[in-house]
Amino acid sequence: MGARFPRVAIGRRELAAAALHLPLGHGLSRRLPGPYRVDPVVWLDEHPATWQLAPAASATSVGPTTPDGLRAEAAVPLPAVRGYRFRGGSVHPRSGAVVVEHGVVLERLGHVPAAECDYGSWACLAHRGRRGLTQRRAGPTLPRGFFLGGLGSFNYYHLMIELLPKLQHLARLEQDTGPLPLLVDRTAAEVPSFRRAIEALAPGHELVVLDADVLTRVGDLVLVNSPSLCAFNMREGVDPRPEHSFVRPESLRWVADTLAQAPAQSTPTDGPRVFFRRATSRRPYNEDAVFEVLQGYGFEGVEMAGLSLDEQVVLCRRATAFAGPTGAEWTNLLFASPGVPALCWMASQMSGFAVYANLAAAVGVDLRYHLYDMAKANASHLYQHSYRLDPHAIDRAAAATFGARA
Repeated sequence: MGARFPRVAIGRRELAAAALHLPLGHGLSRRLPGPYRVDPVVWLDEHPATWQLAPAASATSVGPTTPDGLRAEAAVPLPAVRGYRFRGGSVHPRSGAVVVEHGVVLERLGHVPAAECDYGSWACLAHRGRRGLTQRRAGPTLPRGFFLGGLGSFNYYHLMIELLPKLQHLARLEQDTGPLPLLVDRTAAEVPSFRRAIEALAPGHELVVLDADVLTRVGDLVLVNSPSLCAFNMREGVDPRPEHSFVRPESLRWVADTLAQAPAQSTPTDGPRVFFRRATSRRPYNEDAVFEVLQGYGFEGVEMAGLSLDEQVVLCRRATAFAGPTGAEWTNLLFASPGVPALCWMASQMSGFAVYANLAAAVGVDLRYHLYDMAKANASHLYQHSYRLDPHAIDRAAAATFGARA
């Protein structure tokens, strides 16, 4: 049985007015493809679950640690990991929403006010309170499947940390459902490292690529809430804080140990020091000048995107230190050995952004942050635009993090 959704009767004028009163989300910043309507929202953690997979717990979310050891912390609840079954739910590969006949089910950070977070996506374009503007463009129908899409399913961090750990519970679910195909975004099937990870964690399972232009209705839809989760987007004017993310260490260890085919050992002493070189033009900075400083500490430049998944795992298991700008490359701390030091730089306006600090704490990496200032920068500017680091400041941060020059 599912949650009860009150019916919403609304005409064209009322729909337009309701849509205009919803906060502007990513879906509303473009031409709405339609058809769409305002629907009641039910949060996934309030929806009846079919399986209880891991108990709720308490944890501490840690913010970035400066080289002198200062950081913010927040006590956060780890929600129970549960399995859900929807008869006739509709999904989109890049959305965390399940659209049902008379409503939409959204996953959230239950301990954070919903007004701070934007869970909008293609399937649910925007939401406020208990209302959501949902997409209703119907596509194909599938008989059954395990949903492995969600917000950021095309992104290395969100896939590895939030989505793939769900596969730890797939065998338990299939005891009741029988074999299930995996319903994925196209990137999961086409990006070699993504596909390799899925095939290693769920060997022998069929991958079904969901159409990104429509909703796919699934007769028997099975999914698991995210064992680790962060707020995918914040509302305008809300700065990130440690409580906007949490990780479940045991699920991360399962992913790392399965992909590495062995648990992490003690801190390595003879491996490389890895400097994450940028593989994209997003957030360009004076990389060569910074790298020249870090070469004095024994670092070697690596473009992680140019390596296979197996090569990334082996490199990070052997690495004796890491350094680089904030970005998806830091997801590879998942494979790092405990006790390894690391230095990341990030805009001071994002000083509460805790996802990589939490990942480092979960795997035992000593991650420190150098925070630089970008005056009058909004979230989009911080994500896209260039900046310049003071090489002398990086030298001081490196000395505090790694000790004397090599």
